[in-house]
Amino acid sequence: MELHYQTTPPTTDVAVIVASILTERKVHYANMRRGDFEVGNYGWSADYNDAQDFLFLWQTSTKQENFARFSNPDYDRLMDEASVTIDQRKRAQLLERAEQILLQELPVLPFSFRVSPRHRHL
Repeated sequence: MELHYQTTPPTTDVAVIVASILTERKVHYANMRRGDFEVGNYGWSADYNDAQDFLFLWQTSTKQENFARFSNPDYDRLMDEASVTIDQRKRAQLLERAEQILLQELPVLPFSFRVSPRHRHL
């Protein structure tokens, strides 16, 4: 694996730390599931074109991928309500409010985004 980074602080500091804690994939995910980390890397690919496909990861009930063990009753309530709301405008507002909670609490810090041309809808 190659790690590419800018040679200016603080990027170099982060790169040195990341390089020092790289582990084999199976060990990495075992550590993540146990909560044996301070900062961990995890990727997620959307299965469908909807904000809920990313936001559900942070619900208290999501045990498999919620490695940060984030739990917020208001977030859970908004996500539960959005999942049964038919009105698309209201649903979008609920998901946006849930997203705002994530941005305030910051249990996750997205730092890279990949686009796969094979999943692109024309």
